[in-house]
Amino acid sequence: AIHERPERLWNNEALAQEAGLSPSRFKQLFAQLVCETPGSYLRRWRLMLAKTEIERGERIDKVARRYGYRAPDAFSRAYLKEYGHRPKRTSRLVNQ
Repeated sequence: AIHERPERLWNNEALAQEAGLSPSRFKQLFAQLVCETPGSYLRRWRLMLAKTEIERGERIDKVARRYGYRAPDAFSRAYLKEYGHRPKRTSRLVNQ
């Protein structure tokens, strides 16, 4: 479900329901199998998709909204934490 609908505002309860599990059991199994929390995995997946779109020339603000970031600054901080630079740098490298 995370991969099919990454733009959805997922929470653990909704993901657990998709999996047919209780939220606590879902979180436990997810962490055991994936070695990170569902929220952490979802954040990394969204940022990877966003980076790909920015590299293709999509506008940063549009990409940020598509993947659940209501504020461009929040997206920029998450991107910086994941990739070591802000999304504008990726965009500039692509547009050179």
